Amino acid sequence: LRYRENAGQLEAGWLVGPVVLAFFTKQATLFLLPFAAVTVWCWTGWRGLQRLLLPGLAMAAVLLLCCLLFTGGDFLFYTLQMAGSHGVTWFGVQRFLSIVGNAVPSLIIASIAFCFYCGGRARDRAGWLALLAGFVFLSGLSRAYAGAFFNVLMPLYCCLAITAATGFGWLVERSRGSAIRTAGVALLLAFMLLDIWRYRFDPATQVPSPQTWQAMAALVQRIASVDGPVCVASHGYLAWLAGKDFCAHNTQVTDLVTGTDRQRAQRLLDDARQKILGGHYAAILLDREKELHDLGLQLSGIPYTVTAIDYPQGPIRFPVNGHAPALWLQFNGSTPVQQETPHAQ
Repeated sequence: LRYRENAGQLEAGWLVGPVVLAFFTKQATLFLLPFAAVTVWCWTGWRGLQRLLLPGLAMAAVLLLCCLLFTGGDFLFYTLQMAGSHGVTWFGVQRFLSIVGNAVPSLIIASIAFCFYCGGRARDRAGWLALLAGFVFLSGLSRAYAGAFFNVLMPLYCCLAITAATGFGWLVERSRGSAIRTAGVALLLAFMLLDIWRYRFDPATQVPSPQTWQAMAALVQRIASVDGPVCVASHGYLAWLAGKDFCAHNTQVTDLVTGTDRQRAQRLLDDARQKILGGHYAAILLDREKELHDLGLQLSGIPYTVTAIDYPQGPIRFPVNGHAPALWLQFNGSTPVQQETPHAQ
């Protein structure tokens, strides 16, 4: 906003740093930058946009070069290549559209009102609309990716929290003296309160129940009693609480396998398979068989005895998402059935 009022070189310098660092903090910001560029052009013209682009690109290039040199090229893999391999799904697009259409329609309306009433000139309004569209697109694209979770909607909700509240205030101001406008604002307020009530968030639900604490404590004690390494495929913190070493999270493994080049993926698969088939882990805990299938292995072809994990007080419950460990694989020292090494897709 300060740059909108005075698009000078000093103001550009203050703005460039946070914009570049935002990209290196969260690479999805890259998809917001074209919309932000349109906004800056609408507000300040080509000269104001150039004052941001030139030093911004130079700073980004220097930081990118440093990251590539100090990581041996792995920076691009972990920040862009691996994430890009997830792919956009139509299910993810539908999931996001349902959120916009069902969860926050009243906030979208109030935000559009903000864009129209905040700026007097047409270019000012277009700039605000472009910025709002950018936040919607950023969260929508992020949510459409396979494996995306609710946290990718944070940019959208933060944007709406500011623009919708301000836009509603503008609508209240303009409704004075008009019964029709007042009725419209009252109706919008009712819809906003309904949306907020329907999708309210209670932080207390994130606190584990006593049953969950008991189940976790019992499982951690059982893991600690194992003589040797233990791999908890999707809950490494349980092994850590039991005094064992971490095991790579199943999601991280599948991301590396699907997101990297074939040779690197094959080395990872071979190493994981050798450890399991060779009995490196005294015990392995799985949420479901798929965690083993992701490595191209079957329960019947590994030297482990499989039993269901018993939770006398009930299983570990996750308020948001996730499964409790369900299968206990105990190394039995037998000769495994030889399984063909799969090729990374």
